[in-house]
Amino acid sequence: MNGRFLLATALATVFAAGCIPTLQSVYTDDDLVSDPLLIGSWKADGDNTKWQFARGEGKTYRLTLTDGDGKAGEFKSHLTRFDGLTYLDLQPTDKGITGNDVYKAYLLPLHTFFRVDQLGDDKLCLSSMDGEWLKQQLQKDPKILKHEQVNGGYLITAASKDLQQFLKQHQDTPGAFASASVLQRQAE
Repeated sequence: MNGRFLLATALATVFAAGCIPTLQSVYTDDDLVSDPLLIGSWKADGDNTKWQFARGEGKTYRLTLTDGDGKAGEFKSHLTRFDGLTYLDLQPTDKGITGNDVYKAYLLPLHTFFRVDQLGDDKLCLSSMDGEWLKQQLQKDPKILKHEQVNGGYLITAASKDLQQFLKQHQDTPGAFASASVLQRQAE
């Protein structure tokens, strides 16, 4: 299996899940914020996926996503605020990835992001950009956001500030974001 096939498969999986893969983060160091309300366990009604946030170094969080089968993935995550908007940026860590260093070098540590619509004592509401909406926009005007097309999927390659500008422009665009997922805080 070659590296390009692995990348294409990964991109198709992430895009189908409603997450937009980006090469660069949605944050800059100047935009990072900390919010102690994020720390803890969260879960949506009717979904067995558990989101467990812990404090990381500096203004980072460690997110462990555990599915209903008990399989876990670890992410380095950041909260960012720019122009009154709050986003959560996720990037997988390499913990749990088997293989030698040469193999791991072929795996890109892509980012994905969620708009934080609400973060409170007992509720976390996250919205992802609608992948189909973005695909249509990129097909209409490929210059609106720097990207690469890989086997039918898209990898956003825009710089962080350009990505932020795009998000600001489409914050209230109908159809740009999927309905919010509402996560409830779980008892420890």
